[in-house]
Amino acid sequence: MKKLVLLFVTAVALVSCGKDKKETTAEAPKNEAISLEIEGVYEKDDSVKVFYQVAGYLNYDNPIIKTVKGSPLSQKIVFDIPAGIPAENFAITASTNKEQAYITITNITVKNGNEVIDGGNYKYSENFATDTSFSWDDKNARYNVSHSNKYPPAIVGKETLVDLMDK
Repeated sequence: MKKLVLLFVTAVALVSCGKDKKETTAEAPKNEAISLEIEGVYEKDDSVKVFYQVAGYLNYDNPIIKTVKGSPLSQKIVFDIPAGIPAENFAITASTNKEQAYITITNITVKNGNEVIDGGNYKYSENFATDTSFSWDDKNARYNVSHSNKYPPAIVGKETLVDLMDK
């Protein structure tokens, strides 16, 4: 009888310990998925690199690189930030092909879990700035791109983006 009671108490203790662990796991905060979407026209084959900022520093060691097939049609390029990375800002190398004379970018949107920072219809300029490699062509509504600078043409998130990402 003592063995049966001891077995019962041990089983209850193990089951109740298991429940505590399950409840703790369920209450743990989940890391939301973050992605950056760029829509635009790249008429020549190219590659685009995205660097993300964590704890105030851009991670230049591990860019996310996407190859773009040249086309006169608009394309959506999606960059998924690795799970669990709390990205605060972004730097985008918009073109590495020195023959790419112009780029039409219509949208840069950031998705952070259920939050969307919409950059459609050229609204991305509120949160992203281009470097001196870009000059706006008003007639054709696109950027002329220069590859003659020290670094490739880049787009960087402004402080407004950092503030929105922090919410």
